[in-house]
Amino acid sequence: MSLWQQISETLAQEIADDVVSPGDRLPAAADLAARFGVNRHTVLKAIAHLQTEGLLRTERGGGIYVESAIPYRLGPRDRLEENLLELNRVPSRELISVIDMSAPKPVADALALSPGAPIVLVTLVGAADGMPISYNRNYFPVERLPGVGDLIRDASGSDVNLATRALLQRLWVRDFRRKTVRIRTRRATPDELRHLRMPATENVFEVDVTNVDVKGVPIAFGSTAFCGSRVEFVLDL
Repeated sequence: MSLWQQISETLAQEIADDVVSPGDRLPAAADLAARFGVNRHTVLKAIAHLQTEGLLRTERGGGIYVESAIPYRLGPRDRLEENLLELNRVPSRELISVIDMSAPKPVADALALSPGAPIVLVTLVGAADGMPISYNRNYFPVERLPGVGDLIRDASGSDVNLATRALLQRLWVRDFRRKTVRIRTRRATPDELRHLRMPATENVFEVDVTNVDVKGVPIAFGSTAFCGSRVEFVLDL
């Protein structure tokens, strides 16, 4: 393991062990270089690596800080983009794929469909200030939302808002809410590790959500993997 990797591992372990806490300011790069007996360039390489993993952030003229987890409210109608904007973070989404498919039984059950019914699977990566935090797989029933696949494909590469609320509003769904939420932790898949730029040792939170319209009819089912160190969930009861 190279020197910068050793420094990166040491700092990451200190963060995991709460030797330094979220929001804490680390010593300056020159002081860290003196601590580890290396040059400043080696320390900066380790810090840059920890930034890509979401563990540190560097503020221009303000130093190096331990990144704190983003609080995500899970009320009936709270949305991640709104949470981020309230925290003065910039939300963004990258469209990965749009696939027409037949509903597998777990998705069909969540959407109250017959197994094999036509659905559209939309895969997105959500980010805050450019740092990826979520890998989203969203399933939409074609019969209830005709044209949903073409709508999202047309949005690819454009400035169209890819948030679920914005997409459903374009399909004349004016209001919807979460009906069920299920959260569990698991190991990340290779695709999730790559898109979320996570270390292989870190787990994700898998959050499954069924959204229903004002009549209680399921219109979207999402299974989202959140990087475990970058998000914390707040239940608004």
